[in-house]
Amino acid sequence: MAGYQDEPYNRLCATLLSRRLLALYTEARAAAEEHGYLHAAAIAKRAHAAGLELFGDVDSITCLVQVFISDLLARAGQPESASTQFAQAINALIFKILLNPNGDEDACQLIHLLFDTALSDPIQEPLPMRFDKFGANLKAISNIATSLHEAQPVQACLLLTAVFGTWKRFKGADDDETLLLGHKLGLVLQRLGQYEVAVSLAKDVFSRRLQRYGFDHTLTLRAAGAYTSGLFKLGYRDQAIDLQRQVYDAARRLHGDEHDQTRIALNNLVSMQERR
Repeated sequence: MAGYQDEPYNRLCATLLSRRLLALYTEARAAAEEHGYLHAAAIAKRAHAAGLELFGDVDSITCLVQVFISDLLARAGQPESASTQFAQAINALIFKILLNPNGDEDACQLIHLLFDTALSDPIQEPLPMRFDKFGANLKAISNIATSLHEAQPVQACLLLTAVFGTWKRFKGADDDETLLLGHKLGLVLQRLGQYEVAVSLAKDVFSRRLQRYGFDHTLTLRAAGAYTSGLFKLGYRDQAIDLQRQVYDAARRLHGDEHDQTRIALNNLVSMQERR
């Protein structure tokens, strides 16, 4: 079974809020160890029903049990049912985050864990995108991360890391949405002070957009701006200023002097020169 199954088990043991739920969960795990996955899934569904009764559908324990069901069904050769369970759990966690203006760090961590685990397990790997072929859930998570960027950058980083890795795996490194997610993630990483990782990611996004669109393009200039910011913070100030000057000149050619992108590019350039 996937390694994350220890997480819900330990949490259930720690809470001791429901002997019935814990007994059912333990019974399902035992059945799974004997490879009776469908039988185990039936028991786990009873545990999930107990979780719904005790905690509600957006509680982390309830969601973890539902993902356990998804894992069991995937191993039983029922990917469609498994994907439904996985999607329902993720949607519940999304809703939990949306209930609070400040988000919910536990739910963000759990989403990150579930996607990361799915991508590392060949049996579970298809689940995130099977019922999200157009990426609606992933885009929703990305939008939530954007809303949390300023006030809750840790939560935003957890969500963007999960979504970026998933989208990149299924759509490829050069996909427009992959590049947008990489750009967003790089900005959050800079905000968290993780400059080396942020610069590496920003450089990759910039290089790919440069190859696709050329330098004089809005998306390329945004990527270049993020890259110069990271370079400057890492101490490569002359290199950053030189590239930022090119960004400003290109923005003027593309938009004129009064456009927001031109003004931002100029402000960034002046700020870098003043702090050189």
